[in-house]
Amino acid sequence: MKKEQIGTGAWGFREIPLEDRLRATAAMGLERLEFSIACAPKDEVTLDADEKVLNHVKQSFARHHIVLDCAMVGNDFTLPDADACRRQLDQMKRKIDLACRLGVKQLRIFAGFSHAREVTGERWARMITCLNEAAEYAEPRHLQLAVETHGVTDKLGNNVVIHHPTVSIDPEMLRRLLDETSTNITVNWDPANIQAALGIDPTVVLPIIGSRLSYVHLKDYRVVDAATRAITPVGCGEGVLFWEPILAALVDFSGPVIIEYEPVADVADGCRRSLKFLKKQRYGIDNKS
Repeated sequence: MKKEQIGTGAWGFREIPLEDRLRATAAMGLERLEFSIACAPKDEVTLDADEKVLNHVKQSFARHHIVLDCAMVGNDFTLPDADACRRQLDQMKRKIDLACRLGVKQLRIFAGFSHAREVTGERWARMITCLNEAAEYAEPRHLQLAVETHGVTDKLGNNVVIHHPTVSIDPEMLRRLLDETSTNITVNWDPANIQAALGIDPTVVLPIIGSRLSYVHLKDYRVVDAATRAITPVGCGEGVLFWEPILAALVDFSGPVIIEYEPVADVADGCRRSLKFLKKQRYGIDNKS
């Protein structure tokens, strides 16, 4: 990985004003900030954002010399109600338009948040249709969509969750999803999410993802209760992930690599700690030896 690939993530910064997010990112010597579009309650860009708002965001990024090329949105195409999925798709198209007007090139999306076992038959077919329609809408606008490997979570308390597999986490369902969708549907690989949900080496899905890997989220977690698999997010290198194979797999990766430190209370410091860890690793930033 090269330093210019690294950025700070949107979710941990979800309650921090944009100027503060940009200043914190620049202070770390980084040049990329993942931007949240109509996803979190305090997002600057909502579904009805006008040109004044969009221009303000672009000018703020430019003023801090931060690249605005990757963004995230929220969606769920695995809902049991067909009309609800259609509304999700309609909103996705509006979010794609906003991303394009901001100059974004890659957009992190989801397949959905239903338990993997629930997404069969018509629900599976509807999810695939929604993903393909979103990809078809985004492609002529030169925007690539990246489905995150993200589980469904039981929230037990402040920053304590249990992850369960979704269609983007279960390896065979992920394989099928990629087989049935447009090549403009790529993958945002989040190793921590996979390990938390399945308890397996997260690099085992990389042969399934193959050339569709376009985006990476890096984070870590600590186990709170082994019996229930409850976890809490921590900085990279502060938890249970075995980092060497993860980073070795990214040596020749050229897309955005986002430090996704999730706790809001100390997000800037958590990103700094994670960056410091990644710089020290054998296969870390600018270190391929």
